Parts: sequence; structure tokens; C-alpha cells
Amino acid sequence: MSVSHYEEMYGEALAENVSKELNPEIAAVLENDTPLTQELCQYASALAHEAQTQREQFKETIINETQSLEIAEEELHAIESALEEMNVRILSEQSYIELERVWEQLDELQDRTEAISKERQERVHAIVVDMRSNGPITLQTYLYQPLSTSFPVLAECTDTLRKILMAKSSVIDSLTRRV
Repeated sequence: MSVSHYEEMYGEALAENVSKELNPEIAAVLENDTPLTQELCQYASALAHEAQTQREQFKETIINETQSLEIAEEELHAIESALEEMNVRILSEQSYIELERVWEQLDELQDRTEAISKERQERVHAIVVDMRSNGPITLQTYLYQPLSTSFPVLAECTDTLRKILMAKSSVIDSLTRRV
């Protein structure tokens, strides 16, 4: 099991890798230069196939997560753009009926944002990955732990909802001043 360049290339000893990838017993057999039995070879092969399947599933999960992020980003960007276009700062110049329309548009933007948030929350709870040595953790914890939040889409939804609610508050203020 002596491969001189393995640790330099991969940053860990081959025995450590085999222990993580397959199991410690197989690593111990290989490290001690114990002859491999046919049963042990079949067992190691089955474990390697299982690891390959898990990698393929994880790759698919990452692809789906990327697509989900892109869709959420597009939808939230469209909502933010619509909010900016409404230009709620000049509310005092709008009629009561125009203010009602602005309120309805804000309601629609709020509903869309809450739908994105709800879908994302369901996704967060549905995906748990098994990182073997670390045990099961959420995909968000695994992927986003270097960020300030493990839930970037939900954080963006919260920020967008805050902006919508502030705009709605301005509309309420303008409406109540006219009554």
C-alpha cells in the first residue's frame, strides 16, 4: 500500500482515504499488507460502487441546487425590478385609485416572494446529505457554511419582503392621509 506520491498529490494518506471512502477495516488490511481474499475484494468492490453511486447522486443534487438558485435569483431579481419600477416614493402625486393599484401590485410581489420562500424552505428540509465522516447534515450547511448565512435564498427573500412591507407602509400612510 506504499504509494510515495499519493499523500503529496491528494493531501492525505492512502489508508486515511480508504478508511473514509470504504471503511477502516479494509484500510487496515491494505495498510498491513495482508493478502486480499476474494470475499474482501468483492466487499471492497461493493463499497466502491456504493461510493460511486453516492457521488453521482450528490452531483445530481448539486446540479439541482444550482438550477434552483438560478431560478430563485431570476424570480427575486424580477420582483426587485418591479418594486423599483413602481417608484413608490412619489405616492403623494398619485390618486386614491392609483394607490389602490400600487397596493395590489405590492400584494402580488409579496405573494410571489413568499412563494419563493416557501418553496425554498421545503427544499431545505427535504435535502440532507450524508458526508460519512461528518454524518448527515443539510445541504445548505455543507455548501454555504463559509457565507454569512447558510440560507442565502431565504435571506434574500426576507430582505425583499422587508422592502415590500416598507413600500406597503408608505402606501398606507398615503392612503390614510387622503381619507
